[in-house]
Amino acid sequence: MEEGIVTSLVKEFNVKEDIVRLAVDEANGEIDGARKIILELMPRYLAIKARFISGRRTNAGLIFILTEKGRSDFILFRVIFETDLEFISSIPLSLPSVDFFDEIRQYFNEHSAGFKVYDSQKLRTGISKKLNGTALQYLFDLWDEPEVQIISENESDGTYNQVAPILTQLLEAIIGEIIVDRANVELSYEFISESDFQVNSGRFGLEIESVDKKDSKGESTDSTGLQVYLVGRFVIDPVEGSLVKEIEVGEKAYVEILDRSDVAVTIGRLIGAYKLGFWRPIRAMVVDIAPLTGDRRKVRLKVAKGIYINVLSFNDILVRTKRTVRSETSLPEKAVPDILGIFPILIGLVVIVGIILLLTVVF
Repeated sequence: MEEGIVTSLVKEFNVKEDIVRLAVDEANGEIDGARKIILELMPRYLAIKARFISGRRTNAGLIFILTEKGRSDFILFRVIFETDLEFISSIPLSLPSVDFFDEIRQYFNEHSAGFKVYDSQKLRTGISKKLNGTALQYLFDLWDEPEVQIISENESDGTYNQVAPILTQLLEAIIGEIIVDRANVELSYEFISESDFQVNSGRFGLEIESVDKKDSKGESTDSTGLQVYLVGRFVIDPVEGSLVKEIEVGEKAYVEILDRSDVAVTIGRLIGAYKLGFWRPIRAMVVDIAPLTGDRRKVRLKVAKGIYINVLSFNDILVRTKRTVRSETSLPEKAVPDILGIFPILIGLVVIVGIILLLTVVF
C-alpha cells in the first residue's frame, strides 16, 4: 500500500522518489499528511546572487533577485554598479541570501545619493526590462531536470537543463548588451521552501501570505507552474525530411520560434534558442496534433516542462526530424588539378624558350 502512495505522490508532484519516501515516513504512511509535508519541502522562492565584472575590468557589480513561484513580477531586485572591484569581490556569493541582501542594503544606506546610486538604478532598470519575472518561473520546474535539446554551432545536439549555466549565460548576455562590454558573471542560487523563508521574511522587509490557500471546496489553489505557448514553424528539410502528415505524437522535430515578445526572448535565452541576437532551431517533442481545413494541421510541441510551441503547417511539407550528422566531403572533380593535362603545355613552353635562346645566340 505504501509503495502505491509513493508512486502516486511522485506523479502528482513530479519530484524525486527519495523526497516522497521521506514525507510518507514522516506522515506514518498517511497520504494527506505526506502531501502537506511535500508542499512544505517544495521550493516556493528562488533567490539569485550574482557578481559581474566587465571585460575591461573598469566596472563591476552585484545583483540580488528574489522571485516567487507563480508570480509574474519580482519580490526583490537590487543591483550595485561600482568601479571599486575590490569591494565587489569582497562580498562572498556563498553568503546566505538574507545576508547577501543585507550587504546590498547597507551599501545603499551609505550611498543614499549620487552617481553610484543613479548608475545602479539605471542598470537595474535596464536588466528588469530584458529579464522577465514570468520567464524565470521556468527555473522552478528544473528541479526534476527536464531535457532541452538545441542545435549549437559546435554540436548538432545538446542538453541544457542546469540552473547555474542558464542564469550565467542569460545575465552575461543582458549585462553585455546594457553596459556595452563583455561581462564575466559568477552566481549562486537558492531554492527556498515557504517554511524556511518565513524565518527570515522580516529581514527582507516582507510579509508573506501562507501558501496553503484553499478554495470554497477546500482544495488547494497553489500555482501549478509556468505554462507558456509560443508561435513557431517547422524547419524545412526537402532532402531527408519527413512529411508533416506522417509525424505522430511522441516523435521529435525541429522548430523555430517566431514569437518576438519580451517573454519569448527571455524564454529563448533560457532554453538556448536565442543567443547573441540570433534565433536557433530547437528539437522538441510532438504532444498534440489537430487536423484543420485546407489540408493543414496544428501541431503542439513540448520544448521543456511548461514550455510549448504551436505550429500551423501544411500536411505535405517535408520537415526536419533527424539530427544533423556532419561528414567530411571530398573536393569536386574540377577542383582537383589535372596534372597530366599540364604536361603538353609545359613541353610547348620549353620548346619556345629554347628557340628564342638559339636565335639570340645566332644573331
